[in-house]
Amino acid sequence: MTPLIDVVFLIIIFFIMIMNVTDVISSKVTLPVADESKETRGIEELSIIVQSESVFFIGLRQVPLSNIRETLKLKYPHPQGKTVQLRADENVPYETVRKVIQEIAAAGITRINFSTRTESFAEDPSVLSSKK
Repeated sequence: MTPLIDVVFLIIIFFIMIMNVTDVISSKVTLPVADESKETRGIEELSIIVQSESVFFIGLRQVPLSNIRETLKLKYPHPQGKTVQLRADENVPYETVRKVIQEIAAAGITRINFSTRTESFAEDPSVLSSKK
């Protein structure tokens, strides 16, 4: 019985690791460099990815800018206390990021974490942090 439990735990850990890596790999964005940031592992967040001026993802699903508010309202009918992680490519104009932030706020979500890279890890795009 003990070996079976060990195998089940290993399988669970494997799928948890794959789930997190898949989310990072699917978002092909070059995050901007920040002077100061902190890692936010373990917090359950919904990722919104701004890949370009016209390509937006909520989780792994591509959504047009005009539908971000409705998608968030469906995902979080009661948004109090919910957090969204916003990842935007460093080459996306701020005006586009501002529009996404407005859509998030219109959906009733007030907590947004911005993903960045620290300067010491700027050459390694796999290192992600969040700036609040």
